[in-house]
Amino acid sequence: MTRVAVIGCGPSGMFFLHALALRRKRLEEDGDTAAIAGLPDVTCFERLASPGGLWRSDRNTANNVGEEKKEDETSQADSNKMYEGLWTNAPKEAIEFFDYTYDEHFGRAMPVYMPRQLILEYMMTRCTRNNPSLFHNVKFNTTVKSVIFDEDLGQFVIQTVNADGSSTESFFDKCIWAAGENG
Repeated sequence: MTRVAVIGCGPSGMFFLHALALRRKRLEEDGDTAAIAGLPDVTCFERLASPGGLWRSDRNTANNVGEEKKEDETSQADSNKMYEGLWTNAPKEAIEFFDYTYDEHFGRAMPVYMPRQLILEYMMTRCTRNNPSLFHNVKFNTTVKSVIFDEDLGQFVIQTVNADGSSTESFFDKCIWAAGENG
């Protein structure tokens, strides 16, 4: 089985996981066990505590739940996020999913330009509405420190650091960079 690493669980990582879960579901409904066996074994790494990437805005909390961050502390993760009051500068019709409409999600007419939080909510619901456990196997609070392709092994060697400070080295056949410019 092909092992695939996905680095980042923002929109790109979320949508890859969603597409793979949808493919698996359709193959299961068709009873195509051979095709299911050919699907990759995917591990997604995300340095934050939850999915959403740049669309998240939780600057006022530290990595430890309940611990406030000091004003002068700014991490790379914080400096790359969108600000709390952001509204899109693209009309909502240009960023609507074909398989999950704004009408389905919100149940009412929405403004042409939408706030960041509503877009994040819409994306998260689209990914989890038919698969609530989509993010259960994501390795949250895990920072990817190094990705090297080892030509002798024919695999990617990925070094990570978990929230507790422990390091791990893992091997993958394929690697998908889904963290945008954040890395």
